[in-house]
Parts: sequence; C-alpha cells; structure tokens
Amino acid sequence: MDQQISSLCMPGVNVSVVSASQRAESCLYPEEKQILTAFATRKRTGEFTMGRTAARNALAQFGITRFPVLKGRRREPIWPAGYVGSITHKTKMAVAAVARERQYSSIGIDLEYTSEDIPFEMFKKICVPAEIQWAKQCETLKSVRFMMLFSAKESIYKALNLKHVSRIGFKDVQLNWIDETHAFTVDFLNGLEKRLDRLDHPLTVTCLVSGRSVFTCLAIENHDA
Repeated sequence: MDQQISSLCMPGVNVSVVSASQRAESCLYPEEKQILTAFATRKRTGEFTMGRTAARNALAQFGITRFPVLKGRRREPIWPAGYVGSITHKTKMAVAAVARERQYSSIGIDLEYTSEDIPFEMFKKICVPAEIQWAKQCETLKSVRFMMLFSAKESIYKALNLKHVSRIGFKDVQLNWIDETHAFTVDFLNGLEKRLDRLDHPLTVTCLVSGRSVFTCLAIENHDA
C-alpha cells in the first residue's frame, strides 16, 4: 500500500508510511515525548510514535534532520519554516506528507478503516443529502462510500482549518465523486467560499481504497508563490 499512497499524492509531496512493526519509542525526540501526557494510553503512545516517525522520514527526504514536530494550539503538527504537511495514524499504520510551502499552501491527509462500525446516524451528521444519496446507490459498497466521504472531509478540514479559514464544519462542503479520476471534487456550502482566505481555485481530494483501508489526500497548490 506504501507505493499506492505515494502515487496518489501530488508531485512534490513527500510521503512516508510507517507500520506498527517499525515504530520505536526511541525514535521520538525529547521535545516530542513531552507532548505525551503521563496518562497517555499504550495505543495513543504507539500511534503518536508512528506518526512522528513518519513525519521525520518525510522531512528527511528534503534533507531536514533533527527537527522535532511539535503541536499547535489546535493540536496540528508544526513544520519547519517554508514547509507544510499533515499526519494521520490508526492502530497499525501512520502516514505523513510534507511539501514545500512555495508549491503547496497546505496539505490534509487521512487514513480510516472500513471495518470500523460507525452508526448511520453519525454519517447523517457528517454528510449532505447528495452525498448520502451517492453512498446508498450501491448497497454492497455503502459503508465503504460513507468512510470515503468521512475521510475526505477529514482531509479537507486539516488542509483548510487555520490556514485558509478559522472554522469549517462537515456540512460546509459537498463532495462529488468522479470515477475517472478516483477523486472527489469539492463544492463549498453555507457561504464557506466567502470565508476562505486566498483560495480561488477548485479543490480535488484524491482517494485510495485498498482492502479495508481508505486513504485520502488534499494538497492545495500555492498560486501566490
């Protein structure tokens, strides 16, 4: 799946995938270990370690070493000046994506498992009617499609939040699936387009479904550079 994820992301985006078998707490810098509270569970510690290991590997592809990835006021990772990125992790895998800010203004990635049992009522809170209609068109793929929508909206939130808008809700966007490109186009709802800062071009969220895993990526090109 590593190569599939790397090929899904835009050119210039460096990606690292780390599995649970590759993690080691010694990989954390002292500053990163301080982020984990004394009450962090073993699961949380393992996922955090995988995520920071993936971030370090992605940064190393740019020649950046010895840079602890700390967190901001909304728990977002803080990258070196001139770079943007995103981290996502689940129990068995973590992915980090990093790019130069002169090429991309922000990045959002998300990893989900379709095997997770999520009530339909939750998706009604996340999806707009057109998205629910698309997900229900194929009964056998309904749960996969809902997870694709959820993951894509998570990627959008990570890419837009703070960098382009101060607040965004799940129903502030409508996703439209394009079979030919295996990606979602994005329509802004509820006046979101008026609140976006320096974003005047269409967005596309690429999506990969492999086995029980769903991975999505949104890299917003920097047209101001």
